[in-house]
Amino acid sequence: MGDDLNDKAPLEYAGVAITVADGHSTLLSLCDYVTERRGGDHAIREVAELILEAQGHAVTF
Repeated sequence: MGDDLNDKAPLEYAGVAITVADGHSTLLSLCDYVTERRGGDHAIREVAELILEAQGHAVTF
């Protein structure tokens, strides 16, 4: 998960590339998933909940 140009190379290498809604425009087209939330606005939590739900865990925060 990254949000700026310095994250481009690691995101290209990652199995699943994720950026935030206000990430650099280059990353928006590169990533597999773009969060609905902006960086600093619980974007990590959004991704964590997606992963937990995909694994069959109930998300009850």
